[in-house]
Amino acid sequence: MAPVAPVAELIDVDKSYGAVTALKGVSLSLAPGETVALLGLNGAGKTTAINLLLGLRRPDRGEVRLDGGDPRTPAVRAAIGATPQETAFPQRLRCTEVIELVRRHYPDPLPAAVVIERFGLGDFAHRQTGGLSGGQRRRLALALAFVGQGRAVFLDEPTTGLDADVRRSLWRVMRDYVAGGGALLLTTHYLEEA
Repeated sequence: MAPVAPVAELIDVDKSYGAVTALKGVSLSLAPGETVALLGLNGAGKTTAINLLLGLRRPDRGEVRLDGGDPRTPAVRAAIGATPQETAFPQRLRCTEVIELVRRHYPDPLPAAVVIERFGLGDFAHRQTGGLSGGQRRRLALALAFVGQGRAVFLDEPTTGLDADVRRSLWRVMRDYVAGGGALLLTTHYLEEA
């Protein structure tokens, strides 16, 4: 059987911001059906690694590949879902409107009703995002990462601000996603979560 091609790769990557070295000689590979957790303290370079894979930053040295291509190319990023640490939504849009807006960026998105049910958004789906609690905004942001049914999902500190029940539900969604062949990259500074 031929080896499975990675969905995402960092190959001997360096990235600095002025005098601060965020990554030095970092390599990682993420294949379909695999979960990779980047574990480290705040400031360890976890978010930088995700930003490189999303094409939001360029490495100082080394290679970054997403589906074998350059992640700075929009077409290459089209099959990837992501949730950054901080997410802002238009204050007056309802959650259902935000979900619909994101769905339209993908060729075969999950139905909005499935997204709402799977991520437990039903109690606040018709509210404006400006009136949501921090945990509710985080749940919406995480749901949006999975809307496109992409080949890979990158989650930066996914459980920050979530209560224990919601956290367990999210882990179940992530396990199902990977079991279905998706590739999952997440960052955390909690050892038990990794």
